[in-house]
Amino acid sequence: MSNRFERFMYALGLAEPVSAPVAETRATSDVTVPLSQDWTVNWAWQDDLSGGMPFRMPDGTAQSYATLYARQTWVQVAVNKLAKGLGRLPIHVYAGLADDRQRDRTSPLAQLMAKPNGRMTPTTWKNLIASHLYVYGNAIIIKVGVRKATDVPVALRPVRPIDWSIAADGTYRWRAGFSDEKVYEPHQIIHLYFGQPGEDGFGISPLECLRRTLSIEYAAKQMTEALYANGLRPSGGLSTDQALKPEAIAALAADIRRMYAGAANAGKPIVLPAGLKWTSFAQTMDDGAVAEHRALGQIEVAAAFDVPPPMIGLLEHATFSNIEQQHLMFYSDTLGPPVTLFEEALNLQLISGVPAFAGRFVEFNMDEALRGDFTSRTEGIARLVNSGVLTPNEARKLLGNYRPIDTPDANDILLPTNLRPASRVVEEGS
Repeated sequence: MSNRFERFMYALGLAEPVSAPVAETRATSDVTVPLSQDWTVNWAWQDDLSGGMPFRMPDGTAQSYATLYARQTWVQVAVNKLAKGLGRLPIHVYAGLADDRQRDRTSPLAQLMAKPNGRMTPTTWKNLIASHLYVYGNAIIIKVGVRKATDVPVALRPVRPIDWSIAADGTYRWRAGFSDEKVYEPHQIIHLYFGQPGEDGFGISPLECLRRTLSIEYAAKQMTEALYANGLRPSGGLSTDQALKPEAIAALAADIRRMYAGAANAGKPIVLPAGLKWTSFAQTMDDGAVAEHRALGQIEVAAAFDVPPPMIGLLEHATFSNIEQQHLMFYSDTLGPPVTLFEEALNLQLISGVPAFAGRFVEFNMDEALRGDFTSRTEGIARLVNSGVLTPNEARKLLGNYRPIDTPDANDILLPTNLRPASRVVEEGS
């Protein structure tokens, strides 16, 4: 029996894992190595139905992470909200220290952030990375053209984090099906992941804690679809102990529809011939629980992805006053952690150790997303100027990158006492 066939049988759960010699291969670049070592899949990265831990649905079908995203409405809504929210935030490159920095628009790093690769806009690039992170718990970005740790990437190419593993020597290995695997040195990869207790090096998908929830949602949708396909339950029926001929049954049904069906006949009392009884078909608890289970599943999906329910259209407890607050919470609390994760990964795995990027760092600009209505924003900035927190020129930049005022006083803070420049107050001794 060939190793390839044994691996296929093992993937289906019909054979033991294959024992094969481990190749002593240390990659120095993006190279392809022969399929010569035993393949151990990190289950959290595996999305093929032929292996790993696919989601088993009540009807026996198996669904991957990608299928769940495509078919589970609220999973897709939550992931899209998060990915689009992060994708719209611009990444700025700065030179200098955090408290004394200048915006960099021309360096190789700034150019790379403005055009990560030849096929994606920065928004699409960030959106795709965030989608991978939230669906799989991992996001892999290949540094194209990097052979040495000091090289500047030609492009940054996101790939689906499927069929990847980290070898004992620290190399990243990717294999599609039973083909040869590609080996990448750590400095050729940017890896973002949601860490999990007890594991080091790869993350866990938020979908994992939703296995039962999504299974119930799947069953509820199937039940609803079957009810419509098979015909909805009637409101009631006629019964009698007498034996009626088919033509009598048809005539009686026609009379009932003519006299009592339709909006114009709503509420009319039914007058039945002797021997006939009307029986109402009450809704069962099982029927009513379908909607309840689906509503609960929606809340659990929002909780698993840490998204305020109104942000994905669940408006049951939303009010006009708390919608804006929840919008701010979405960008500060929900997107705050992944934004920090993204920034730190780029600063550590892309910028650090590359001479051409020395003295620079990247940071997401949250101002556009967090700014409120114009009146509230201008009033708030005015208070910061009047209280001596911001200079007039800092306020103009914060309001919308207005050109600075070319006077020394515009770069000085104003004292709250008489709103004069602080330097003049000191000179006058008042």
